[in-house]
Amino acid sequence: MFKSIRWNLLAWQAVILLAAVVGLGTAFFLRVRYATLEQVDADLLGAAQVVAAKLEKASVVPELDIPEAYRYRFGTDRADAPYLVVWDSNGRVCLASDAAPADLRSGRALPAIGRGFRYLDSYQRARGPFREVIVRGPATMQILVGRQIGRERNELRRLLAWLSATGLGILALGLLWAWFLSRRILAPIEQMTGAADRISASNLSERIDEPGAKSELGRLAQVLNRMFGRLEASFERQASFTADASHELRTPISVVVAQSELALASPRSHAEYQEALEACYRAAKRMEALVEGLLTLARMDAGQPENHQESVDLRAVVESSVVLLQPLADQKQVELTCDLQTVQVAGDAARLGQVVANLVSNAVTYNREGGRVRLQLVAEGHQAILTVSDTGIGIGETDLPRVFERFYRVDKARTGNRGGVGLGLAICREIVRRHGGTIDVASVIGEGTTVTVRLPLRSLGSK
Repeated sequence: MFKSIRWNLLAWQAVILLAAVVGLGTAFFLRVRYATLEQVDADLLGAAQVVAAKLEKASVVPELDIPEAYRYRFGTDRADAPYLVVWDSNGRVCLASDAAPADLRSGRALPAIGRGFRYLDSYQRARGPFREVIVRGPATMQILVGRQIGRERNELRRLLAWLSATGLGILALGLLWAWFLSRRILAPIEQMTGAADRISASNLSERIDEPGAKSELGRLAQVLNRMFGRLEASFERQASFTADASHELRTPISVVVAQSELALASPRSHAEYQEALEACYRAAKRMEALVEGLLTLARMDAGQPENHQESVDLRAVVESSVVLLQPLADQKQVELTCDLQTVQVAGDAARLGQVVANLVSNAVTYNREGGRVRLQLVAEGHQAILTVSDTGIGIGETDLPRVFERFYRVDKARTGNRGGVGLGLAICREIVRRHGGTIDVASVIGEGTTVTVRLPLRSLGSK
């Protein structure tokens, strides 16, 4: 078929409409033709039966003729004049009307009725332009009444021509309507195609007009618009991610370059070289943390299944992370307290440990001297709930909804130089999400912050 949907629709419409018009027209024509010929046969049969009844009483066969009433029904045109032929039992012509064809008058067209006719009262036959009815008369005579059916044939031809013209008209109107309908149906699709074609990396705000929310095309337009919205948001996040990563990497690289140039500009003392190397080391460590975080998020975005699904004692994971971060808490003079139940979850112990370490590190880093960090782990229903609460500086209401965004950091005026690369909480959210859990944060300025992690408990059927 055609490559174009419109031409396919028109082709199928034409085929179906043509089949319907031809089928209905043919059925109607055949029905009218059958009824016309049936009426002709009925009139001929009536005339033949009247002749047969008269033949029972008549003493002389040549006196018989077709009744005037039937002649009138057959028509006044000379071409429509009926004829009568009678044969005796030996096949000789006893009577033949003047209008009878020559082959009948000569006896050459004797009906080939065979033996079966003795069991029949009558039968009809078509012979060229003639329609004839033969009945059985007395003494095994055969009576034939026939006539030309030119008038009926002409009427049937006119009917056939009228049906053909009407069918062609209906077909033309149907195709015009199909063309108009296909244009209306495909117009929204063409608009969608144009809108989709105009969408590019530099123009992601284009949207498709929705023709109707309840129609199939309307729902398709809604789905495409939602997809374009997600695509636009993804591109925006990608652009922001690239810009932020470049910005974050620029600072430590600039430190390394500046310290190296300063150290190489002229001979320095041992202490000055050591100070420059320490600055380069700190910048390198910052770049290392940033690159590691970027790689982790990139692998998660790519959907790589890093989590090893195994039974994890979450209490042991939390205790291990607290032991590792205890020196940092001691240095900040922050008290770490734990209230932990034994809880089993399914997941990757290393990744879950990374979540706990990030949360505890943030709680210690953004705390005040002499502050407290409390970790609580309980099982409620089908969930393990881990809360990390601190008595630190808190997070403002404007910053709170964005703390899980990549590279987002709370106002440096309040956090000083304690800020990281801004990927820790984003990584935590991705890890928790991949474990089928949720992570939420609540905070009050000057009072502290509480982070709540909810993970599904390990089912009894899990290994």
